[in-house]
Parts: sequence; structure tokens; C-alpha cells
Amino acid sequence: MKKSIFYIGIVLMIAIFSSREVSAQGWKEIVPLVSTCEDVKRILAVKECEFPTSEYEFPKYTTTVYFKRDRDEWNVSKDTVIRALVIFKDVLRLRDYETDFKDYVIKREDDVPEITIYKNDRKGISLSVQMYNQPEPYIGDIFLYPSEGNAKKFKCKP
Repeated sequence: MKKSIFYIGIVLMIAIFSSREVSAQGWKEIVPLVSTCEDVKRILAVKECEFPTSEYEFPKYTTTVYFKRDRDEWNVSKDTVIRALVIFKDVLRLRDYETDFKDYVIKREDDVPEITIYKNDRKGISLSVQMYNQPEPYIGDIFLYPSEGNAKKFKCKP
């Protein structure tokens, strides 16, 4: 009994400390069709945005932010984020990512069986989960795109 409580305590401590690092990632606050260049500068602590695409290097990941283009389908201002891509440099284990995957559609890529896509259109997020040279699944990149609700709200009328 004492041994199992000890192991549960260790697992909880690992989860708490590893999740703090993940939740501190600013890119999680970027919301496609809502966030603007000013939000990106504040959230990521960067000095400027380049249009229509900005790429930012950080020690553990690279973030590419895509802004509205002249001819696109969204009724938002030109400095609005349309989507963002986060590519991890370090291994981010799937089990350390703070989310409940029950609302995600999970599918394997036929042409690359080592990659599984976890996608949630309601939230506007897609994770590329990989197994290359690692003992357990890890997230290679995260793609943020317009959520279903924001897509309906900000879609240009024909």
C-alpha cells in the first residue's frame, strides 16, 4: 500500500513539473481569426511581425504565424492571425501535453505510418504525433487553425 502511494506521488510530481513547462508556452494563447500582430508580439514577447508570415525561433520550438492575405476567405483585419505552426526542437511526449483527447479524431497517415494525427476541428488544433527513434509517442508539431465557431463567424459572405 505504501509503495503504491509512493509511486502515485512520483507520477503526480512528474506530471506537475513537466506540464508547467508545456503550459507556459505562449503559442497556446494565439487564437486564429481573433489574435492580431499586437497579440502575437505580447504573447510571444517579440518585437515585430512580418506580413503575411512571421517565423520566430525559441530555444525549444519554432513558431510560424500566418496572417491574413489580401485575397482570402476571412472577414478580419489584415494584421489578424489566420493560422500558426509550432515545431518542437525537443521531444514533447504526448502524455505530457495538457489536454483531454476524447474530442479528437485520431488517424494514421497512410503514406507515413510512424505519424498519427490528433485533430479537433471544434478547437482548431491538429497535433502530429510521431514515434521516430523514441520509446513512446511524442508531438512533432502543432497546427492551429480557425475553430469551427470562428470559421463560421468570420467567413466572408459570397
